[in-house]
Amino acid sequence: MDTTIDVAIKLEELFGQELIKPVEILEPAAPVSREGGRIDDKVLSHLADIGFDVFPTAQSPFNAITQKEDLVVLTGVGKFSSTMLKKARLMSSLSIVTKTFSAVIVDGESKVERVEETAVIESRELERIGKTSEFADLMSEKQDK
Repeated sequence: MDTTIDVAIKLEELFGQELIKPVEILEPAAPVSREGGRIDDKVLSHLADIGFDVFPTAQSPFNAITQKEDLVVLTGVGKFSSTMLKKARLMSSLSIVTKTFSAVIVDGESKVERVEETAVIESRELERIGKTSEFADLMSEKQDK
């Protein structure tokens, strides 16, 4: 087996997530559904709608970097889980080092207001926000608790 595949398998075991997928070249691609949509797409679209510049990321513990002037937020999206909590802790450390903010938008109910320095915001709370300043206020409120 190739060394890079061995490393990928070990990383999958370490993180508990699938990192590599087999390519089935003879299998037709799954149709893309516009109806419903993924929660992270909806959240990132809403953040763009309220005035943020949204830069999606790959291979990071967060889904995007959102920015409005001097306000820079490492933004994660997902369901409340132990994996999400681990990512939120990592995002907190990264935000301290990079002197930015961090927030996780949770699909459904959250049991916490923040994880270290990362604000935990429920998607229903985000839906009520219409301006970037309201988002910043909600993040500050959660981080102060």
